Amino acid sequence: PSQRMKVGAEFTWPMAPGKDGGEVDLRVFPAVERSEDFTAYLVTGKGEWAWMTAVNPRRRLLCGYLWRAKDFPWLGDWEMNYDREAKPWSCRTLTRGLEFGLSPFAHGRDGMRSLGRLKDVPTLGVIGPHARRTARFYMFLAEVSENCAGVEKVERKKESISVRLRGTGETIVLSCK
Repeated sequence: PSQRMKVGAEFTWPMAPGKDGGEVDLRVFPAVERSEDFTAYLVTGKGEWAWMTAVNPRRRLLCGYLWRAKDFPWLGDWEMNYDREAKPWSCRTLTRGLEFGLSPFAHGRDGMRSLGRLKDVPTLGVIGPHARRTARFYMFLAEVSENCAGVEKVERKKESISVRLRGTGETIVLSCK
């Protein structure tokens, strides 16, 4: 695969070490002809709530998720930029996925069990027979201006979600229960 980032390197969002020695800004989808990358993030330790957003300024659309970090401590960010040759992709797929969950990687139960803990956080969640686990998350959409350069911060208030935008100084407040 045509990876842009240095494999196995640790970094702090949004700048990742590039395989060529430079930096890769993960806020921006790559402008290269072909690439394929995956990064995993630990979202705990930054407060009760974790969040992710994707913004398309051309379409004036923001999509986001907000969840309790203890419920889903990992965030995976993957991109497929016309690089995977195997079917069904056949070098025709342009995709970016953001996934929050209990595991940092898509290695299945056995793979995550053998990994155990990463950064002192479990990489696998297990629910016993007849047991229950409940988690809540919020998904939101909002219209943004063409000048929006992303999101600085998302906060859960008593009955709202506050989204502070980069590039415009605006704050969007969305009601929620």
